Amino acid sequence: MDAFDPQRTFELIEREVGARLQARGYAITKQDFIAHAEGTRYTIFSRPSGHVRLTWDGRAQKFILRSYRKGSAIVRTLRMTLLGRHDLDKLEHETIVRAEEWRSLGEEEWIRKFTDKL
Repeated sequence: MDAFDPQRTFELIEREVGARLQARGYAITKQDFIAHAEGTRYTIFSRPSGHVRLTWDGRAQKFILRSYRKGSAIVRTLRMTLLGRHDLDKLEHETIVRAEEWRSLGEEEWIRKFTDKL
């Protein structure tokens, strides 16, 4: 990459991650761009068993990919009633890459970093 462009980089990662996830039954369920938060944007891919969220955090200057698995209905109900927990999905995987790392990584390495563990 010649010059770091977070929006272009996000779109590249989103396209590759999306292609792999769509082949596994995921679909885009939400996307947002928050201009007043320094260009923060995210895309959520979902399927019945869980979801994956790709985020560019403009303030923190980092890309984040998080994969969540939904618990069983019984476990979710118990957690909600007994523990009062509202974060009922289990974080399975997280990849964080800071923007300054783009200098040491080529485009292929960027994409591989986000798709290897999907």
